[in-house]
Amino acid sequence: MDWSNGMTDTAKPVTLKTLSEHLGLSSATISIVLNNAPGVEAMKLATRERVQEAAARLGYRPNVHARMLGMRSRNSKQVDASQDRGETYRTKIEERMQRLYELEQENAKLKQLVAELRLGNAVRASLE
Repeated sequence: MDWSNGMTDTAKPVTLKTLSEHLGLSSATISIVLNNAPGVEAMKLATRERVQEAAARLGYRPNVHARMLGMRSRNSKQVDASQDRGETYRTKIEERMQRLYELEQENAKLKQLVAELRLGNAVRASLE
């Protein structure tokens, strides 16, 4: 392929994959650098400059549709996570209310047993 004029032989847009193949780096590395994503500071400055220079020289432009899909995916994951937290919270409340009900039942049984013991002791004491 002829990279001198910033376009591929077929005049297709330059993508992350194209840059990846041209530079011999992973698509993830290219994406991290171009999006200034967390962790980019850990990369060598020379690598970052190489990616940015090649992207500018080859005319890389982010794919707006892909970016929108990624944003929608992230947003839906956030909504799913908040729904999961809501369900978890409701489940915990329901479990605690069930446990409270069970404890109240046990407490009522214990009160009944104590009353029967007191009555038994009172009857025994009156017979003696």
